[in-house]
Amino acid sequence: AEEPRARILDEPTASLDLGHEMRILTFLRGAADAGLTVVLITHHIAVAARFSDRLLLLERGRAAAEGEPAAVLEEGILGRVYGWKVMVRTDSVTGLPTVTPLTDGRAAAP
Repeated sequence: AEEPRARILDEPTASLDLGHEMRILTFLRGAADAGLTVVLITHHIAVAARFSDRLLLLERGRAAAEGEPAAVLEEGILGRVYGWKVMVRTDSVTGLPTVTPLTDGRAAAP
């Protein structure tokens, strides 16, 4: 059988519980580390930050930002794209950006 060089997955963990989601994402991260190109589409910002080398953030079907997670997951960019004010901080355990939507975010929407 032919071995693929790339996989494109659209919301592969939708509706899964946390354990199953982590098993799949850990498997995909390992495959990427072994040389497989993995393109994963997700609405979960935490998943994108934790398991991706690079992100492409879309806004109305167009690229709003692209690059490493820390460069893409910025408060100003996310606030504009989602129309909701967020707070972005570095997780003390993973060292990765974490995004928290703010309760009063709607007032800050463009």
